[in-house]
Amino acid sequence: MTLKKGLQVLLFGAVVGMLGACGGGGGSKVENTVVSGVVSKGIFTSGSTVRIYGVAQDGTKTLLKEDTVKAGGVYSTDLGTPYTGAILVEAFGTYTDEATNATVTVPADAPLKAAVPSAATATTVVVTPLTDLAVRKATVDGKLSVGAIAAANTDVASVFQVDNIISTKPVAFEATALKAATPAQQKYTEVLALVSQYVANAATSTPTSADLQNSLATLSSAVTLSSGSAAATISSYGVKADLVTAVNDLLAGPNTSTVLASDTAAKANLAPVTGVSSSNKLVSYYLNVSGVTGAVIAGLQADVALTGLGVANGDLSSAALFKSGVLASSSDAALLGYVKSEVVTLGLYAPTQFGNGQFGTIYLEVPKTANVPASSMVVSNVKVVDLSSVTLTGATVTVEDGPVTVLN
Repeated sequence: MTLKKGLQVLLFGAVVGMLGACGGGGGSKVENTVVSGVVSKGIFTSGSTVRIYGVAQDGTKTLLKEDTVKAGGVYSTDLGTPYTGAILVEAFGTYTDEATNATVTVPADAPLKAAVPSAATATTVVVTPLTDLAVRKATVDGKLSVGAIAAANTDVASVFQVDNIISTKPVAFEATALKAATPAQQKYTEVLALVSQYVANAATSTPTSADLQNSLATLSSAVTLSSGSAAATISSYGVKADLVTAVNDLLAGPNTSTVLASDTAAKANLAPVTGVSSSNKLVSYYLNVSGVTGAVIAGLQADVALTGLGVANGDLSSAALFKSGVLASSSDAALLGYVKSEVVTLGLYAPTQFGNGQFGTIYLEVPKTANVPASSMVVSNVKVVDLSSVTLTGATVTVEDGPVTVLN
């Protein structure tokens, strides 16, 4: 065989081998990762933006791709390469607020966020206020903890009674869209409208992105993640009461009641989010001190009879008893309560002394039939002292009725 002939044979063999490798029995093509989903608080308008980041184990994020949201709040982004690590999606742009019909702009420096612990070839990542709450709960010392993402997503979904906050795609908050949606989509969409109402109720005027961020921070503080056998829950009675009010307002609101009337399950979808039993109500009582001159109170003790409310023996949690009024912003005062035989013994220590006024609130979940006005409560064993433990004679502690919140 000549040298020329030999080279031709080798070249032919190499080409056949390459073709064989690309055939049915050879290697497989590695596909790029595509991240897609819906951005809603309500539905983000076309032209809004999503940024997709890869997240390292230490929480460091790296921008993988930026894309534009299409009509219906939809996005679908080819990352241009296979990717299997954790993903953080940030979204900013505009949406129409469900509760008020106002147009709200979410800026790039305060986006809504969502995260998943690992990506596949096709990865769905829905972005909503609930996914943003989950990111907040999975963030430790300012960095997203990859190991906490999955549990946070599951717990927030459980607290807000949504099937899956990452893969269930909410729809537009309008009657036609709700009727065409699956029950899971209906529930998610209605819960997002409830969040809008919660934000609107807390805002001093037409809700803004700053109001949204403030409300999400409050909700994040109120959500306690699952631990051991203890399920995730909303631990603040104050937040529960605000959610009950938001449900009532949403179901009766001029911008929302007609839409929700298209879904007979709307109230059943929304009521459990409050964390309050349908047979119960939330009652509150303000604790006040008077009879002193100037900011001289450093300590206080008193017994308050809660007869008829059925409060169990034991410590009152920080959700049921908390500082308010003149102590609302105090960082060093401590207010504790222990219940025995329906009498709560209050103990207060305030190294930064204070004066007359409301100093605390008791919040309780009780049967709807319970009716115990503050005027019937007996306050006894009152002792009020200054920083030197000298008793302040003339000081009195009284109880005042606060709001009663019940689902209509």
